[in-house]
Amino acid sequence: MTPNQRVKNIAEDFAADLDGNLEVYKSAVIKMVAKEYYNLPPSLSGKERLNALITKIKNLKLSANITALLTGEIPAVLQDISGVWNEYFGEENVPPALYTSLLASSQVDFSAVNQTIYHTVKKEIQKAIALGQGFSLIQTNLNLSGLGWHQASTIANTYLSMFNTSYMAEVAKQAGLTYYLYDGIILKHSRQFCRERVNRVYTIDELKSMDNHQGLPVDQSLGGYNCTHFLSPLVNYSRKSYGEEYDPSHHY
Repeated sequence: MTPNQRVKNIAEDFAADLDGNLEVYKSAVIKMVAKEYYNLPPSLSGKERLNALITKIKNLKLSANITALLTGEIPAVLQDISGVWNEYFGEENVPPALYTSLLASSQVDFSAVNQTIYHTVKKEIQKAIALGQGFSLIQTNLNLSGLGWHQASTIANTYLSMFNTSYMAEVAKQAGLTYYLYDGIILKHSRQFCRERVNRVYTIDELKSMDNHQGLPVDQSLGGYNCTHFLSPLVNYSRKSYGEEYDPSHHY
């Protein structure tokens, strides 16, 4: 089994664990919204309270327990990923502070999820106002919605992938490697950006200069959010031209 296959298994296990917490996540968000609703002045009419709730939730932020739920397993998973590459390249090539420095310099930013939660809750409140429904029905409908979980899960898993690529590239650099294969399978939903690069050979600096139009660095995320492609370090490879198709005969 290749290192990237081992990392893929680690990431898939993490994603499955994350998905298993969906109900806990939704429950926590709904409790946050309910708390804001029941703290509103009881003198307001039902419609007035719902309108006031829209204003109250505008600055709603993920609570510490929800953030902990999303990020709780990440340090252990990152340690497992780094272990795979340390083993592959050999301990002597791994700078002692590499894992710690990469971990410290990278953070999972879930701020965009707050807006997704807000718009989802706002939509349900406005629907309830239009239909003359009460808050209990809003709670039911929110429980049936995603409440930003898909986006949060995407961010967490993309972060994991970015850490993996960054760690691998740094250790490969220490091992004296220069070239990387833009690796993986082209699927039906694969982005055109990836279709044009899969099975081609690049350096990290060349990848850094590219734009995947996802707002994420190509050298870490490749095609962007939820990209299924990965970089494979090429040992003893002599590239003949920029972005050439991978040729096994170029190994020496």
